[in-house]
Amino acid sequence: MRSHAGRGNTFLGAALLVAGFMTLGALEPAQGQLLHPGGSTLPSFEVATIKPDIDLQSRPAFQISSGRFVARHFSLRDLIEFAYHTRTADQLVGASSWMSSDFFNVEATVGDTETAALGGASAEELMDQYRLMVQSLLADRFQLKVSFKTDALPVYALVVSAGGHKMKEAAQSPAGSKQPFPLVRLTGPDQFTGSDCTMTRMVDWLSHFDEVGNRLVIDETGLKGRYNFALSGVAMGPNGLNASAPEDSTTSIFTALREQLGLKLEPRKAPVEILVIGHAERPSQN
Repeated sequence: MRSHAGRGNTFLGAALLVAGFMTLGALEPAQGQLLHPGGSTLPSFEVATIKPDIDLQSRPAFQISSGRFVARHFSLRDLIEFAYHTRTADQLVGASSWMSSDFFNVEATVGDTETAALGGASAEELMDQYRLMVQSLLADRFQLKVSFKTDALPVYALVVSAGGHKMKEAAQSPAGSKQPFPLVRLTGPDQFTGSDCTMTRMVDWLSHFDEVGNRLVIDETGLKGRYNFALSGVAMGPNGLNASAPEDSTTSIFTALREQLGLKLEPRKAPVEILVIGHAERPSQN
């Protein structure tokens, strides 16, 4: 079972609100690319508060809207997973036990300078900027220090079935307009609908299914467009976005992809990028 699937799906919900494998002398390209800080200075929040959350009955809540970032009942591990865009537990190593057991409420606001800089950003670019601001927050308040490495891990490769895929090409956006955010959203019991979905968004979403285990899903379809689709009869799992009751009958994600979308998940081993935690402390008081 994927211990952090529930939080991963919380991050997927937030997207809706925002609209070393070494060979001698060579490093293979890594799959599951993490979000690296760009440049010498990270963007940062203008004001941020971090408070312990000792209410064990609390449920995680996550929101990005109108220049605000809110994460309630989140552990440091949860925040790191969001900030660096890890998709599986194996992509994060070196975490101490308290990083998963201590919970916090985080509220932060974006200053005028950062808001102006984000004015022309697409929804995907905006999400990445918030991730980078959380990276800055973690370094400042949790004294987080990380490094990156690449290692060979079991993965699932998403490929097109022999008969071709069954998704519909999304309509092209008018010239000069922003590209819609690629979405996969819950639209009914055990049903998901993809809108303007890229294969990058598709494999991110599939990586959160309990059925795939702790394996990253990588894109080997060769499809570069945006697609609309509906996938019925599937549930992410007991901790997932649309967990089904035990008596409910659902289809394996492997079967549903093949029969409904003309896609397959093939087990492989591939170089995967990994985040290594070197140091972290409980956060400084506000």
